[in-house]
Amino acid sequence: RNHYGEAARELSLAAAAGGETQAFDAFHAARALARNDQNSRAIVELRKFARRFPSSTYAAEAMYLAGWLELRLGRDVGLANLRRFIDSPLGS
Repeated sequence: RNHYGEAARELSLAAAAGGETQAFDAFHAARALARNDQNSRAIVELRKFARRFPSSTYAAEAMYLAGWLELRLGRDVGLANLRRFIDSPLGS
């Protein structure tokens, strides 16, 4: 539970290997980055995830979390990204 850096690495490796859990592994790798206070990297990975797996059940959560993290980091673009997400098919 407290080894998020390790989890991010292992889940990234699992996602790169492919297979039926690839989307799950990639999403949770990005979440682990955020939990490990690597928020800038997590934002990049969450957005990459949503582009790569748009039909995943985690795609909407990934886009929401990316915008939320941007707001937490004080990035002005965060609000615009959250609004764009809400107006998108994923946000409705």
